[in-house]
Amino acid sequence: MGAHTIEGPPLPVSATVDIPIVEVSGLTITVREGEEYLVAVGDDGANFAWSRLTDGRPGQWRVSDLAALLSAAQAPTDQLEAVCTDAAGRLIVAQEEPSRLFVLDTDADTLVATLALDATTDPFLASVWDASANSRAESAVLLPDGRVLVVKEKRPICLALFGPGESFDPPTVDLDAAASMTGPWGGADIGTTTRLAAQASWPAGKRLERLGDVSDATLGPDGALYLLSDQGSAIARVAELREPGSKVRLTHVWPIAGRPVKCEGLAFAADGTCFVGVDTRKPKSNLLVIEAGALAL
Repeated sequence: MGAHTIEGPPLPVSATVDIPIVEVSGLTITVREGEEYLVAVGDDGANFAWSRLTDGRPGQWRVSDLAALLSAAQAPTDQLEAVCTDAAGRLIVAQEEPSRLFVLDTDADTLVATLALDATTDPFLASVWDASANSRAESAVLLPDGRVLVVKEKRPICLALFGPGESFDPPTVDLDAAASMTGPWGGADIGTTTRLAAQASWPAGKRLERLGDVSDATLGPDGALYLLSDQGSAIARVAELREPGSKVRLTHVWPIAGRPVKCEGLAFAADGTCFVGVDTRKPKSNLLVIEAGALAL
């Protein structure tokens, strides 16, 4: 299957936008009162920014500081690498070192839970997790049963399934169910959970490894998993994850026109508009807009 990956045409960037934070490392779309908001997190400090989308573009930004919500015992708050959202509008922020998830309420002003990621319970993941401390929890995709699919960026690239128990029968991932998730992730008792254990893992196939890394992941409007590569300056599509331990196979790969460097965040609006966040030292031209329909199958 990997040998039959379809190579799509370069994706044209139709616009660039300024996000008022530096070193953008993750993006997500959240829905509040029927309106879509684009949320960005940066790995320099603990800042994240959000803006309501109007005609497919963000407007005025609100900037928040995650560090203000944490106690001194929960430091450090750098290396924030990803942000995602559940159907209730809560934000989940992933940190690489220490490897954990912060769950914030819908107003992003209260910390609901801090969840440590324990990689020791999956043999393959345990053998590669510490190969690079800066390549662990690079992205997170929420599953409706309280589990989460985490991307390990490189050395090697792999996907890992974490959940509140050390085993799950069957330890599979239903991408369609994840895309149609309703209600808060993890249920009402998420505040009582402090640890998510690795339950399964999927190493990258050859075509994915050739991209060099995965810097973000999200579900697309079609329910498939989309991966963003910083080193490859490309977006890739995964239609399904087979049994644990099998290779991650790509159905499509699209290079981004102009080969922009340090692409770190990926999100899709409901209409298919694609947003790519760029890790820059200044809060300028760090959001790329790719119009709906460009990632044609």
